[in-house]
Amino acid sequence: MEDEAVNLGSVEVTSAVAHEGEKTIRKRKSLAVDETTYEMLSKICAERRRSKIQQLQVLIEAEFYALNLDGTDS
Repeated sequence: MEDEAVNLGSVEVTSAVAHEGEKTIRKRKSLAVDETTYEMLSKICAERRRSKIQQLQVLIEAEFYALNLDGTDS
């Protein structure tokens, strides 16, 4: 189960995942961006058919590994 609350210029998502009769809640932080950035993200999401959270995860993960912030020497 996933609930998404989106305000213009910010994304705040709380998702809940049920495991074996127990409810585990994954908390997320709020993120505020300017309107131009928000609209660009929305267009990327529509093109890639991803939610804003999914798209941000993809972009952040790619940059994280491009900068070799995981500590591996490859």
